Amino acid sequence: MNKDRLRSKQITSPFISIVIGLLLGMLGTFLGIGGGPFNVAALCFFFSMPTKRATQNSLFIVLLSQAASTLKIIFFDGLPDFSPMILAGMVLFGVIGSEIGRRVNKRIDNRQATVCLEGSMILILCINIYNILKFFG
Repeated sequence: MNKDRLRSKQITSPFISIVIGLLLGMLGTFLGIGGGPFNVAALCFFFSMPTKRATQNSLFIVLLSQAASTLKIIFFDGLPDFSPMILAGMVLFGVIGSEIGRRVNKRIDNRQATVCLEGSMILILCINIYNILKFFG
């Protein structure tokens, strides 16, 4: 809504980029959400990326983060007990979902991508409010 009135930065310093990445990683881990919405906001603001490009880069960042987390669990904590069918289903539907997302992404412009991002953030906020009320209520 007010995104166009906010002047974005064009960070080029590798040191500052690393600091931003570390802060986003800590924030995403602390909140347990993977950091997707924060990554997109930071990429748009600090690196002047359009929403679609920032979203694509955020997904790549989350993929690397989750891969590192998965390897840590496998090598240091051991595999948790789970059904191989659930794992296969998660992988299959993850691939299907990413393909659908790729096709949708090709057909929408940056304004529509921003609306989708804002809608998903509102949905996440509503889910969090519901969980807070359920937990404390």
